[in-house]
Amino acid sequence: MEVYQPGELIALARARRSFELGRLPGWGAALTPLAWQRLRAREGGVSSGTLVAILRHAVRQRQMTVTREVFVVLLARIEAANGFWARQTVRRLAGIAPEAMRMAEEDLAQELTLHLWEELALRDGEGWELFFRRAMVFARAHVARCYLERYGYRPGQRLVLFFSEVAASDDDATADDLPLPEPRDPFTAADLADLRGYVEQLPPRERAVVVMRYWQRAREHEIAAALGVTSRTIRNLLRKAHARLYALYMHAQVETRASQEEEVNGE
Repeated sequence: MEVYQPGELIALARARRSFELGRLPGWGAALTPLAWQRLRAREGGVSSGTLVAILRHAVRQRQMTVTREVFVVLLARIEAANGFWARQTVRRLAGIAPEAMRMAEEDLAQELTLHLWEELALRDGEGWELFFRRAMVFARAHVARCYLERYGYRPGQRLVLFFSEVAASDDDATADDLPLPEPRDPFTAADLADLRGYVEQLPPRERAVVVMRYWQRAREHEIAAALGVTSRTIRNLLRKAHARLYALYMHAQVETRASQEEEVNGE
């Protein structure tokens, strides 16, 4: 297998772009129907990187109709791959309800579309034109990271909230130096969805403390500074939140058992 140096790869990519543009009828002027046919063809047409070059040429010529149409053609090529990426990304969100997953996937795909428009139509640089696939990998990773962090997810960290666990009660010690409790058993998707529902029922300050501590992995002194209170107040709020969450959890368990018993008796 022949190994190319970076400079050689760039030269080859530029040559491919020039070759594909040279074979395109009407390039540099008004694109002919045959040219549009080749642009839309998935096989035997032009590469995605060359599509980016055509899109940017249209932007420079202020041909916004052509720009939008080429962008739509490009999106159609990567629609399936983007859909798979969106599904995989949304699955990493802790506690998302199954019925909300589709909406989250659409939101994420829309954010990627907006990011691509900014990268392709509003910025310069040969990276997208010469190495489109590699640039797409970085773009998806960037959008996914921003999206997940907005919802409190941190790569490599697990959602850890144990209903029965209480923050350190020793007023002379700081919980900042203590590790967050790890769950004894992994949460299922249903458990995480229920957990998010319980947290949403907390009073505003308790809810904020729980989200910052366990979802965003903030330390007690960081939460205290953000809310303008002392670390002792944060510990008190965490104790109250844990007690409320545990009560909500136990109440839900009782209702579930009662419902199951009714179904059994009904049969």
